[in-house]
Amino acid sequence: MTTMTTRLPVLLLAVLLHGCTEMIVKDGRANASIIVPAPAPPEVKRAAEELRTYVHKTSGAELKIRTETEARSERVEIRLIVTTPEDPNSFNAATRIVHQDGYSIKSRGRRITITGGSPRGTLYGAYAFLERALGVRWFMPTVLGEEIQPATSIPVPDLTLVRNPAFQSVGGFSWAGSPGAAEWELRMRAKVGPEVSFGHNWFNIHRYSKETFDKNKEMFALVGGKRGFSSQLCTSNPEVIRVSVEAARRHFDANPESPLFSISPNDGNGWCECDRCRNIDRHYGVTDGSLSDRFVHYANEVLAQLGKTHPGRQVGIYAYVDHSSPPRRARPHEDYVTALTHMPWEFCHVHAIDDPTCPANQRYFRYLTGWRALTRHTGVYEYYGHFFAFTPWPIVHSMRRDIPLYKELGIERFISETQQNWANQGLNFYVAAKLVDDPKTDVDALLTEYFARFYGKAAGPMRRYFDLWESAMLKTTAVGDRGYAWLSMFTPALVEEAEVLLKEAESLAAQDSERVRSRVSLARMGMGYTDAFSRMLDAGLRKDVRGVLEWSEKAQKRLKATEGSAPQAFFVSLAIDQTRYMARILVEGVPPWIALQPPPDPVVVPTTP
Repeated sequence: MTTMTTRLPVLLLAVLLHGCTEMIVKDGRANASIIVPAPAPPEVKRAAEELRTYVHKTSGAELKIRTETEARSERVEIRLIVTTPEDPNSFNAATRIVHQDGYSIKSRGRRITITGGSPRGTLYGAYAFLERALGVRWFMPTVLGEEIQPATSIPVPDLTLVRNPAFQSVGGFSWAGSPGAAEWELRMRAKVGPEVSFGHNWFNIHRYSKETFDKNKEMFALVGGKRGFSSQLCTSNPEVIRVSVEAARRHFDANPESPLFSISPNDGNGWCECDRCRNIDRHYGVTDGSLSDRFVHYANEVLAQLGKTHPGRQVGIYAYVDHSSPPRRARPHEDYVTALTHMPWEFCHVHAIDDPTCPANQRYFRYLTGWRALTRHTGVYEYYGHFFAFTPWPIVHSMRRDIPLYKELGIERFISETQQNWANQGLNFYVAAKLVDDPKTDVDALLTEYFARFYGKAAGPMRRYFDLWESAMLKTTAVGDRGYAWLSMFTPALVEEAEVLLKEAESLAAQDSERVRSRVSLARMGMGYTDAFSRMLDAGLRKDVRGVLEWSEKAQKRLKATEGSAPQAFFVSLAIDQTRYMARILVEGVPPWIALQPPPDPVVVPTTP
């Protein structure tokens, strides 16, 4: 028997039929009311509001929201039910919901039931219903990205669907914020699993100040024979172990639903060179500077203590830069979590991660499968919105292979540092979110619909505009396939070709709606920056210092002019800083695809635990 304490509230959308036809809306008149329990979780209330809002936007009909006590006997009902995957008496046996953000939709005749594994799961079911039954699309945040299919009548669809998230945890799609980004992330079902902060975290584990340094200098990394105010810690120091354990305990006590605490080092270098740390390296047979064994050793010591008070809780460390490769001999504790970073400056996004012709991604793929052999808690940290290049970042051709492959490999956690640069990189975000939600998505069909519905009469030239960047990126393999080699594609000739297509799109958009014109205008903002960036790059390659500085200034002005755009055209402050950095590189006369290339990693990856 399910008690009120184990069963979450129920949201009912009951359909009132006029005549014999099962309709949610008929001839512009509402035949449904939305029934919510009192009290209802916020996500359930939101589901009711979203259903009412989009039925109204689609048909003009206004559905009523009622409480259960106000509900009348209805001929047709749409029930939104919240259950829990852990509840043996729940609907899970029938719905096959195994994840808290999973949901099922059963719709036929006079009864529609949407069941979620949590309040958010029910909300996700409502969004899926709106997409399938009403044809609603959210191509990007804010009303600019919203696409409705007007209809005077909305029938009850014949639909049976069960969906559990492809990955246990998904995050990062609203990285660094943007108007409407968090809302869009939910509508795309691109936020999955309990909230965690899996990031560089030593600053939060130990306070960096003169006071703490003077109190115990040995806690800080020894670099070049000196212990200073380094951003890194000495992981072999017992006090570092102690404060790491205490920080994890505080986190889990304050966040009892959280499964993970990050003990990942701070960003940057400055690793400890003390004898004790070096002895740990030697113990595991490490002689080439790899830090993976050292950090697994550190995490195992933290977990050994943490498990005495918080058994089963996890700690996480990025597989990143000097600790990207799997450990040689250290074996991770069963509660150790990692996320391998697919770093754009070291690995490759021109090719898919398993492309046998790409040496950089061959190495990445070996790392990934090596970590996967050692721990089931393996995640990936992707970059689908770029933090350095704010031009088009044309990687749909790679991610359409990569994301399904991550699923096949059993990757548990998917994180994307999706910087909010919607003017040039928004298509990446939409395609990636759709694939993360369902790796079996037909990307060709998705793109066809995207361009047709998003750009209207301008669909043809806008499709060719985006395809141009994708094909140009693939041609950069002649220069090299690691890191930033793809930046070499931004030549004056390519920009001129893209400009012709964009002007054609603008001409056609002028004959379409204000919304279509605004969408093409967002692409124009992206093109303004791309043009200036390309000219800055060309000037640098011609050793025209004045030209570099002039076009850098123009690029920055064009970025500033986009401030306040919705959705956010660029992460403006970061884009300005990185444009200035690129200008400095070019003034030095070194092409960026050479200047930003790290040396190859010699680490040999183990194939078995």
